[in-house]
Amino acid sequence: MSLDIREGVFVLDGRDIPFRLERRKGRRRVSIFVEPRQGLVLRTPPRFPLREVEETLRGEENWIRDKLLWRENWLSEHPERRFVSGETLLLLGEEWALEIHRDPLRKRAHIQAKNGIIRVDLSRSADARSVLEAWMRRLARRIVLARVDHWSARIGKRAGRVTLRDTRSRWGSCSSTGNLSFNWKLIMAPPEALDYVVVHELCHFVHLDHSPDYWALVEGYLPDFAVQRRWLSDEGARLYF
Repeated sequence: MSLDIREGVFVLDGRDIPFRLERRKGRRRVSIFVEPRQGLVLRTPPRFPLREVEETLRGEENWIRDKLLWRENWLSEHPERRFVSGETLLLLGEEWALEIHRDPLRKRAHIQAKNGIIRVDLSRSADARSVLEAWMRRLARRIVLARVDHWSARIGKRAGRVTLRDTRSRWGSCSSTGNLSFNWKLIMAPPEALDYVVVHELCHFVHLDHSPDYWALVEGYLPDFAVQRRWLSDEGARLYF
């Protein structure tokens, strides 16, 4: 296997495998991920030597090979969405069927979710993907803010600003100033999984680490938190748009 950090590719079994290198503060070692949509990702400390990145990859060739095969199989079962009638979309953990209609006389798009169907009525120039994403982001913000308010009251810790983003590797995060950030795609997850992410971040206002005391606090509010954590780990790749 040869590695070209500058070009962002390495050769495995005669194939050029693109990868993304993410340098992050606070990390002490390099970690390797193979994500369904983004492919191979390397996360390292800010000044991690490139030579050690290559050594790590060389030592994980078999694991990378297996994960890339898994990714190919996953992509064949979960192709890129075309946002046409007949496709399905996850919403609060349930599969909803899409119905896309276009009316050249309609001035603005309209969405209705009812009886397991998300009906999208498009204006002449509207794009189904953009309209759906805007709608889901608004819905996500309303529900996430409601759950933050609910759990803030129970935990006794008030959050600062709450933002929703399209994050690549985290479902949620909290800042030292008390602000929270969540991945808007959590609107696709079951409500219990969404609650786990909210509680996870709010409990960091009490414990800034992942110590046994921290996890005991999380468990006190969500006795089945491990089930939700496992769901996000095992099924989180389904939350794509």
